[in-house]
This record gives sequence, C-alpha cells and structure tokens, in this order.
Amino acid sequence: MINKFIIALVFVCFSFPAFATCFESSFLKQALFKDLGEKSTWIGLAEENVPSPQAIVLFENLKKKSWTIVVYHVERNSMCIVANGNYAHKLMVK
Repeated sequence: MINKFIIALVFVCFSFPAFATCFESSFLKQALFKDLGEKSTWIGLAEENVPSPQAIVLFENLKKKSWTIVVYHVERNSMCIVANGNYAHKLMVK
C-alpha cells in the first residue's frame, strides 16, 4: 500500500511540480547535509547514458536513519521534495 502511494506521489510531482516544495539544487543539498547530515546515496534515471530531464534522488543519513526523496529537474537545476522520514530499514533481497 505504501509503495503504491509513493509511486503515485512521485508521478504527481513529475507531472505537476508545483505540488512539491522546490529549491535550487545546491541550496537543498547543503541544507539537507547541514541540518540533517543527509548525503545523496542513490539516483534513479530513466535510461543509462541518455540525458534525462528529471531524476529521483535519495538522500540519507545512515546513522540517524533519516531520509529524503527528491525529484531533480535537471534543466531548471531545482530539486522538489517528494517525501522524507526519520526511520529507514534496509531490505535484503535474496
């Protein structure tokens, strides 16, 4: 259920970025690191070696387990916050 909600939320933010809180990318990266200790740890692109107008980026603090998911709008050099939280659990896929 929560996965479907996140997917729907990401879709809405890709389609209508005005629904998300957006910032200039370097400002948001500095703020996430300074305030929460979060660093970018994962980026999702549509295709490998193909320029993409948007990407999904995960910022996380592994010690505190806090995380933030943003949509990075490459051409506008802005990042829009989609979701964030204070607890994370790594899934082990076998």
